[in-house]
Amino acid sequence: MGTPFLQSRVTLVPEDERNFHVFYHLVKGASESERSLYALRPDENYYRYLANSGKVNNMDDKQFFDRLKVRTGRDA
Repeated sequence: MGTPFLQSRVTLVPEDERNFHVFYHLVKGASESERSLYALRPDENYYRYLANSGKVNNMDDKQFFDRLKVRTGRDA
């Protein structure tokens, strides 16, 4: 038995909304060495999931990723 609402929410993001913000933060905020380590492309449009979802007003993905790294002890 599945939950159609949750399945559609994860695979089809409504316009002007996003899921999994941390992935946006990672793609936009990763350093060159982090991109290399995780085999990331710098262009968010490369990732179909990100390309099909909206931008969030007043959200700086790089800034959020930098804060996340500090809070998790991944960055000095």
